[in-house]
This record gives sequence, C-alpha cells and structure tokens, in this order.
Amino acid sequence: MTQPPTDGGGSVAGVAPHHPNPIAQQAPACEVPQVGTVALIDDHDVIALGVTTMLAMTASLHFRGGYPSVAQAAGGDGRDEDRLPDVVLLDLRLPDNSDPSRNARTLRTRGVAVIATPAGMTPT
Repeated sequence: MTQPPTDGGGSVAGVAPHHPNPIAQQAPACEVPQVGTVALIDDHDVIALGVTTMLAMTASLHFRGGYPSVAQAAGGDGRDEDRLPDVVLLDLRLPDNSDPSRNARTLRTRGVAVIATPAGMTPT
C-alpha cells in the first residue's frame, strides 16, 4: 500500500503537487487502535461464514465466534464476563425480537464496541 507523503503537501506520487494543505500540516499524528477480538451476534449462517472467512485472513484479529443472541454473547449462558470481545458485529434484527438499542447498550456498558449490521432488514 502506498503511503501518503509526510511533507503535508497533499501530493500523491505520479501527480503534480498542488498547494500545501495547512490542515494536514497542523494535524497531529494519531494511532488507530488495534482490535484484538471480534464476535458476531447474528442468526444468518451465511453472514457468520463470511465474517469467519474475512477475519481468518487478518492476523491482528481473533474471531471469538458467533452467537444467536446478546444474552448468550454477554455471558447469559454461564461464560465469564472477562471473555467478552473488544468488538461485536450486531445484527439489528434477531429472532428473539430483542430491542436493538437495548442490545447495543448492554454490550457498550460492558466495554464492548458495537458495530450494528442491518442484515436481513428490508427497505420499507
């Protein structure tokens, strides 16, 4: 992957440079946090297969597995709470008809980042 120039000029290799970008020159460098563990809460097998396949190609991410409900993922089945993942991919429509806002809030209050996935939803 080609890295952007460090001079803050906003030029790209092979393209004539333009006026320097003062915002890029002033912006502090920031680090992207590394995600360690990911889990999926979804009832669609094809989604689970796709996520498993994609995460298997990424050395920095560990897939903790798929769960059919937030209760099971959050320890409702006797698992230790310290085994919660760093990030959960959360289907907004689960077969238990649980409230999507409550599901996200339950996970977030336990320190889990939530990415909502509208799998199975149809436009109205």
